[in-house]
Amino acid sequence: MKKYRKKSFIIFLIVLFSFSYYKINKKAVNSTAASKAELFPSKAHNLPLQSSSLTRKTFSIIELNSQTLKSEVKNRETATDENSKICYLIKKKRSLFKGRFKLWKHETPDGEIIFMIKSQDCPQELFTYIVLDFKGDMKELIDCHNTSTEELVFRTGFQGDIKETKLVQNQLNLAISGDGLFLEKCQDKFYLIRRGNFFISSDKILMTSKGCTIVDQNGKNFIISNKLDNKGCSSSQCLALIQPQPGEFKFLNRNRLRFLGNIEDSLVDSPYIFTNYLEEIDKDAGIIGPNFNQIPEFDKNSCGLNYF
Repeated sequence: MKKYRKKSFIIFLIVLFSFSYYKINKKAVNSTAASKAELFPSKAHNLPLQSSSLTRKTFSIIELNSQTLKSEVKNRETATDENSKICYLIKKKRSLFKGRFKLWKHETPDGEIIFMIKSQDCPQELFTYIVLDFKGDMKELIDCHNTSTEELVFRTGFQGDIKETKLVQNQLNLAISGDGLFLEKCQDKFYLIRRGNFFISSDKILMTSKGCTIVDQNGKNFIISNKLDNKGCSSSQCLALIQPQPGEFKFLNRNRLRFLGNIEDSLVDSPYIFTNYLEEIDKDAGIIGPNFNQIPEFDKNSCGLNYF
């Protein structure tokens, strides 16, 4: 009996030691992985660019992959439910969905659903903007017939995915996280752009593909002298990242605005720049809403709405 108890006690100590080693080792591995994980923003939460209440959020690669996987599973499970929400909205606001139309939808982390609708009778460049709260009640409505491109710029810009790019000689890719637009100077006129695929001239001046220059906070050509920090600053200059106010810009197209304001008064308070990264803004994201040219027409038959 004593021999049996002694043997059991030895087995117990071996199991206890193995379990403790596993926990310590697992903690060390997780700690190492977390310390190596890069941080970058993602369209996983689609933060409005123009919102004054915008809070820049970042996610580790490990965390983001986990969120993406959970999101994909959830989307498959709730596909029918999401379609019913769209159909409910269309039936409730039929006047906004006459004829053929295209629809873009996004659900925010707090349960709000944002719809952007481009119907065939909307004026050029304009679309309808609708926000439903988590209960499905109408929270905000901007009718395409009673709005302007300037108003939509302030309400419908979205953060695109930011992805790392390869290093190419005489090129510099920059991505803005959160608020802000790059300030471009062409023939003594200023423009605002979001896309950050730039070139470096023989004089080390940062330039766009149009041959225009990117300027600093004093309106002077930005010279690439050394590495930029995450605020867009070198040792001698800081990029001008602009958040225009109403009346300070003129809409040109979904990727470019004419800037009419004062640089110093319109600078972003807390800019954040990623070097050698680009923001994807071709489809869902950009200065103003989605690119409806890349969105198919909504099939009203799926809602039983083929009669209007």
